[in-house]
Amino acid sequence: MDILLWAFVFYTLGILSRTIYGFLAKIIETPEGELKFDIKYWATFLVSILMSFVAGAATFGNISLPSTANLTLIFLTTYPLGYLINDATNRGVNILTTTAANKASGANG
Repeated sequence: MDILLWAFVFYTLGILSRTIYGFLAKIIETPEGELKFDIKYWATFLVSILMSFVAGAATFGNISLPSTANLTLIFLTTYPLGYLINDATNRGVNILTTTAANKASGANG
């Protein structure tokens, strides 16, 4: 398999693991019967995928690695970055939505 394709797979696994981790935390914190997957996390998941693909193409498209390159090296450089990109995107969206909600409640109250 091509190095760039492996990079995309590992980026996606990092993004997916962050999404699952966040949802599992929500399962623990939410009372039974009130659990709902917030649609904004699908959006952040897709944005993170796009950003990771651009980062992967920029990183692994410009350097020449032998086709026998160690997959551990590729995993260690891409999986954490995919996790980080998704985490940063989620936090940014949470800050924006919280700020917007606070402004709206302050304007109405």
